[in-house]
Amino acid sequence: MRKIFFLAAMLMGLTATAQEFYRGADVGWMTEMESRGHKWYNAEGKETECLQLMKEYDINAVRLRVWVDPSKHGNWCNLDDVIVKAKRAQKLGMEIMLDFHYSDWWCDPAKQPIPASWMGHSYEQMKQDLKDYTISVLNALKREGITPKWVQVGNETSNGLLWSVESDPVTGWEIKDANGNTKITTSMGHSRLNPTQYAGFIRAGYDAVKEASPSSLVIVHLDNGFDKVLYEWNLGILAGNGAKWDIIGMSLYPHWALEGGKETDADECITHCMENIRVVSEKYNCDVIITETGFEVDEQHPEVMEEGYRQLSRVLQESLYSTNGRCKGVFYWEPECKPSQYRLGAFTEDGRPTRIMDAFREFPVEKKLVALSFDDGPNTVTTPAMLAKLHKHHVVATFFVIGDQITPESELILKLESKRGHEIGNHSKTHSYMTKLTPEQIRAEVAYTSRLIERATGQKVTLFRPPYIDVNEKLYENIDLIFICGHDCEDWNPDVTPQMRAERELEKVHDGSIILMHDFQGNPQTVEAMDILIPALKEKGYEFVTISELFRRKKIFPQKGKIYTNVLED
Repeated sequence: MRKIFFLAAMLMGLTATAQEFYRGADVGWMTEMESRGHKWYNAEGKETECLQLMKEYDINAVRLRVWVDPSKHGNWCNLDDVIVKAKRAQKLGMEIMLDFHYSDWWCDPAKQPIPASWMGHSYEQMKQDLKDYTISVLNALKREGITPKWVQVGNETSNGLLWSVESDPVTGWEIKDANGNTKITTSMGHSRLNPTQYAGFIRAGYDAVKEASPSSLVIVHLDNGFDKVLYEWNLGILAGNGAKWDIIGMSLYPHWALEGGKETDADECITHCMENIRVVSEKYNCDVIITETGFEVDEQHPEVMEEGYRQLSRVLQESLYSTNGRCKGVFYWEPECKPSQYRLGAFTEDGRPTRIMDAFREFPVEKKLVALSFDDGPNTVTTPAMLAKLHKHHVVATFFVIGDQITPESELILKLESKRGHEIGNHSKTHSYMTKLTPEQIRAEVAYTSRLIERATGQKVTLFRPPYIDVNEKLYENIDLIFICGHDCEDWNPDVTPQMRAERELEKVHDGSIILMHDFQGNPQTVEAMDILIPALKEKGYEFVTISELFRRKKIFPQKGKIYTNVLED
């Protein structure tokens, strides 16, 4: 009976991506653009209402910002305007994310201007202002039959919220000196200057949401999703000072990261964000949403939009499939806008969707899938070299490790494997012919290694590769894990060159294949083979996933008493 329950639990885990995943768009400018006569057209040139067009691209959620009193800025994004947009979205069956800026106009990490009507209030009074305002907005929406699925308490609060800088009295924009710096005039909720007050405002927002709309999920939202140090520091302040949230929101803009010198490569930026999602979701046991992203539109250079399409496709795919099920959606910031208005939208100047938008409609495209796997680590020479090579090619793999190989030094490698989204499987304690062992010895071999893996990584071990692929009924009966084999290219033989290793795998691989190679110490030729094998498989249209993802994506329920080499054929 214990085995049945354990296998059922594994199957439940392997079907985790049956979760609903949200493809969203922030359309705060929509009604303002419409008031100026702007129109949108589908790919065939037919005039189409903005949200209907988003729905045709499989957008299933919208994000709407709300400002306290934007009367000096046309009253766009005030409560009445938000209700108009929310009703239209709800009529189309879209979920709604409400983004409280807690300001009369724009908020971002450079400024969080206190609403004019709240200026001069004490900290305690301003907490009450925030709470009363939040409840009043949510109650107004409720009266219209609208319940946001998510509520953001603050917008990009990396430097806190409810703190003001010197601004131009005419335009409302912040005033910057020759070095691009602003002058703080009121530091009330600044995360560095007044961290406890920052946390207090977030907690007040959380409490207000739960009082007025208990089912809504509260988001705390920071920028630069690739910046692990920022998230560790900022969320640490919140958690350490009693703030609460349900979901962490991230902004991810590779374009701005490169332009600002914070990253040097767009793909690295995306990789770092996915790593950060896995880290913070595990640390705080909560889900994550990429609440803002965007890619450049340049109508004179179609290749720019093609690159934006590629990057967005990668963000969508990896958010769903490479975050242990913890990323629940990706929202594009103002895709409907004109590039002359903001160059990271996703439409042309005359209101037509660019190539970038195809990433939403084509997602999730079920590509041919393959799982790389490596046996006999971890060690401090070959395994790090393999990790560096996989990182270079932006792919994930599954590592089957030997318990006796896990030392204090190599345990650090295990942690790095897990942090980068790789999966860790069990390859026994001693790499013995396990069919010759007693049932008690078999269970002890597996239990020992699983215990070390789970201690180092926090990952629950679900996969087992028997040494020498030596299996019998005794092993199946005594090991409550999924048995994995794979296509072998004899890369354990030093006479097999890197080219030969890659070519042998390319001859065998099919959709759903598991590739079996080795990262034991002293096997640099397999590391070299990755520069041949991975690009060749990508050229053939393969996407690289972990073995558990391979089962999930192919909707295969692994059975007891079987060993898998290709999940579609075994």
